[in-house]
Amino acid sequence: MAAIEAKVAAGTKPTAEERKVLKDKAERDKKRAEARAKSHNDIAAEDKARKGTFITWAHAQWGSFLDIESQFLEILFVWEAASVMLIGAALYKLGILQGRRSRRFYVWTALIAYAVGITLRVIGASEQMEFGNGPYTFWASYEFARQAMTLGHVALINLLVSSAVGARLLRPFVAAGRTALSIYIAQTLICLWVLYPPFMLGLYGKMTWGPLMVTAFLINAALLIGANVWVRHFDIAPVEWAWRSLVERRVLPWRKRARVGPQVEGSPALA
Repeated sequence: MAAIEAKVAAGTKPTAEERKVLKDKAERDKKRAEARAKSHNDIAAEDKARKGTFITWAHAQWGSFLDIESQFLEILFVWEAASVMLIGAALYKLGILQGRRSRRFYVWTALIAYAVGITLRVIGASEQMEFGNGPYTFWASYEFARQAMTLGHVALINLLVSSAVGARLLRPFVAAGRTALSIYIAQTLICLWVLYPPFMLGLYGKMTWGPLMVTAFLINAALLIGANVWVRHFDIAPVEWAWRSLVERRVLPWRKRARVGPQVEGSPALA
């Protein structure tokens, strides 16, 4: 294309084939410009709606929902989540998640997974920073990079918990694992219904990148502390309790049972 445009700029008449190429490019450029203009208009409309009233906010939320459903993206999201869950189930069946493999296994897994994941992430980040129209390799490699990085994290965590210091550092996150679904729902409720909607704190569009990252850190830190406090008094988190009660069709207990009888040092109850 650059050669044809240079040829035309020099005053040389293009061939029939070259004119067809130029015409196709002009049509694509027009469609791209129309799509970009529509995107800008949609963003402006969404910003206005999310900064307005409860009615405008609810209308914007409903519009986003209909847009996702009309493109069948909900099915895609569920399919994607289910496929990754199957990978997790496989890792569990193989004993990898539970730390049942050798230290050598986890070292090599971390090295290989991070080598693949970090390399693909760096390439993808550099491509995204070009702010061009592509095509880019990260369009195809994103999922591989994400899963490679996650596998690296799994291996690294298992290496850390195999040492006394690492186990002590990661112990607070045990509570987060036991209350994961409740924490996920809490994050959604805090951000969707408290911080950013116009009928509550109305912070939508008022934060730059730095404050957004600080806000995310503070929310996660507060929820982690809350999870640790919760598991001291309850056996199961609220959303997990509701879900499992529905599945088992009975109301499950959720308070910690009082220990009966004296406990001696080293007994299973104190371990």
